[in-house]
Amino acid sequence: KRIITIEGLVNDKDILKKYAKALRKILNCSCSVDKKDEDIYFLKLSSKDLDVIKQFLIDKLNINKDLIRVHGNT
Repeated sequence: KRIITIEGLVNDKDILKKYAKALRKILNCSCSVDKKDEDIYFLKLSSKDLDVIKQFLIDKLNINKDLIRVHGNT
């Protein structure tokens, strides 16, 4: 498993909690909202299913696939 962070979605902690809950259910993994700097929130999860995560972002959150960047070993 990898630690995956998803940044740049929204900066609303409550909305991110809903996304985290949905990802936990889909992936059966841990997913939480974490805080970076003063008021910047992001998702942090433990999973190996990068393709499922990308598809969730595209299908459920209407993120353009060209805007999704993967850093590190894939």
